[in-house]
Amino acid sequence: MEIDFTDEGYVLFNGERWAASSQLALEKNQQVQVQEINHLTLVFAPALNATTKEQDNDFII
Repeated sequence: MEIDFTDEGYVLFNGERWAASSQLALEKNQQVQVQEINHLTLVFAPALNATTKEQDNDFII
């Protein structure tokens, strides 16, 4: 597994740059879910149901 995102960093989401964090290491192109928005930081976790149809709060990093 190649780790592309750990702890804290920045992501582009809907054309905007956001601070982001995750307690788990995430891979490039992995489907993730926004767990919460803490002030101006998106908090991610791997998507529970990794399907081809994205849900409202799921997207691929």
